[in-house]
Amino acid sequence: MNSSDSKNVINGTKNTPANEQLLKNNIPRDLKTLHLLLGAHGIDEYEDTVLLQLLDFSYRYTKEILEEALEYNEFAVVNQPKPLPAPIHTRSNVNGEPSTIDINHTENIEELRKKVLNGSRMTVDDLRLAINTKTQFQFKQVSQPKELMLQLSQERNKKPLPKLPTQYGMRLPPEKYCLSSVENVNNDEAEDSQNPAKKMKQ
Repeated sequence: MNSSDSKNVINGTKNTPANEQLLKNNIPRDLKTLHLLLGAHGIDEYEDTVLLQLLDFSYRYTKEILEEALEYNEFAVVNQPKPLPAPIHTRSNVNGEPSTIDINHTENIEELRKKVLNGSRMTVDDLRLAINTKTQFQFKQVSQPKELMLQLSQERNKKPLPKLPTQYGMRLPPEKYCLSSVENVNNDEAEDSQNPAKKMKQ
């Protein structure tokens, strides 16, 4: 990629002197692309380590995506249904008619795996599956629309809150809604409280 190609990587990037100087310098293409990306979003001043961290993240993310896509491709090829072997016709019948013999081919899994790795090609579907899986479980999910959240909150707020007890002390909700209830009880203490005679003998 030459300097003219680098200028056209991001549409709308301003031709500032810093950009012109960066494109003329002998630096990696990916760093130039990240610089243009930041400039397109209005970020003109940043530390030098910012580009290195973004570059490290992009390399690591791309490597993980490719590794997962290869695993999906290998799994799909290895576990696809095998076609039935072609029958072998022989003339061993007494009447001269062909007799059919079915032969079941048993292949070693490791040999099949080597064949898959050597001959299989990654598809776009494998890449899309790897990207969707990573974005779904690793990154933050896209929040729901504001209108939907308002509708759900209005439906929830229609239900009245439980009435507070009119007694002395702190006005707390019912016990099942509080975190002050005892959930764990020691078994030894429970047995001693139920059998005080056993405790006295000890």
